[in-house]
Amino acid sequence: MIYVMGMSHTVCLLRAVAAGRAPELDEWITSKATDFTPVATKPGMLPGDMLNSLIISDQGWGDIVQMQPAGDGSRMLQGHPGFIELLSQLQPRQHDAMLVSILHGSAHSALSLVRHPQPFDFVLPGHEDLPFIEGAQPVAEAVIRSQLAPYQQSTVAALALARVALPEIRLVHVFAPPPTESEDEIRRVPEGFRQYLDHYGIAPLSLRLKYYHLSNRIIREGLQAMGVSVHFVETPGQALAPSGGLKAEYAFGATHGNDAYGALLAAELKRLYDDGGP
Repeated sequence: MIYVMGMSHTVCLLRAVAAGRAPELDEWITSKATDFTPVATKPGMLPGDMLNSLIISDQGWGDIVQMQPAGDGSRMLQGHPGFIELLSQLQPRQHDAMLVSILHGSAHSALSLVRHPQPFDFVLPGHEDLPFIEGAQPVAEAVIRSQLAPYQQSTVAALALARVALPEIRLVHVFAPPPTESEDEIRRVPEGFRQYLDHYGIAPLSLRLKYYHLSNRIIREGLQAMGVSVHFVETPGQALAPSGGLKAEYAFGATHGNDAYGALLAAELKRLYDDGGP
């Protein structure tokens, strides 16, 4: 059985696989459920034609899990009781279950989508192919990392606590889709960015991609440093434009994937489950 816990980026998966009505994107913020809900799925899309899902939003769980420094220099995980209870319910099922995280994922967009009044750019090691904006103020990668890190720490902490609570479960984290290549699609459904985009414009795709890749790198590095084993699901290659951005036909609005993108994620999760991985 597959269990999915996530936030707004969960909606495209649910819309792709649900045999009945699935939530619209703008409905995710009203979710108050505190337990997994069975969702009947379209035949063949997922194992057993069933999915258990929980959209985390308005439960009052805050950051879900916080990472606090301990006196000996180590770090301590403090999870909200509701989240801890959610994980405890899976303990008897962890040998034949897959827990899929689609938690957070929009910080890179919130920080990079809108063009800055003082254009800036940075060099991201490993992605030197992404061009530097002509005439932009150079900024050290460490500065951008310090800007992103507090947001990614929430994801790292949640996955680390899930692994502690469920040492035998197949734990998967689905990265959010990369920045949308199509500026027309961003402006069609600008989500909460309309007034800023109208005033300042959209930042160059190359800068948005650097934020995206660094964001994912911080999550990987944080979990590796803690010795936490997680399988990561990247953006399916079919959805990527030559630029590295998300193709317009798989995008919804400023920051999300659409139903077609959700179908690609479902196929990857089904493959992982059927193969007995991760």
